[in-house]
Amino acid sequence: GAKAKGLVTECFESEDKLQSCDADQLCPAGAKGPLCGVCKSGTHYHDGLICSECTGSLWASFGVLMAICFLCAGLVAIWHFKRAVLQVEFPRCFKMWADTSRFKIAYVTCQIVGSVSWATG
Repeated sequence: GAKAKGLVTECFESEDKLQSCDADQLCPAGAKGPLCGVCKSGTHYHDGLICSECTGSLWASFGVLMAICFLCAGLVAIWHFKRAVLQVEFPRCFKMWADTSRFKIAYVTCQIVGSVSWATG
């Protein structure tokens, strides 16, 4: 921004100032490195343009991981105790619900939602 532009101008005023200029000072907030192409610790690359501060909670990620683990354990338990029923009913249900057009509709819907920036934040 304007601050970086002022620093660039100041750096090239004299050879002494050029020696004292740090390249990371010229980068926008949260960025560093060659051509400001690396985000500093505690930030992440956002929208391919800027480094945004990391937000969120480790507990939320842990909760999602635990939910996935419980779901997998539940599926294993169902398979273990209801295997005979599933071997008969699953193929019939799979043929009824696994129509390729259903998967195409779900896939295209996900693409549309993913391409709309207001829907994904």
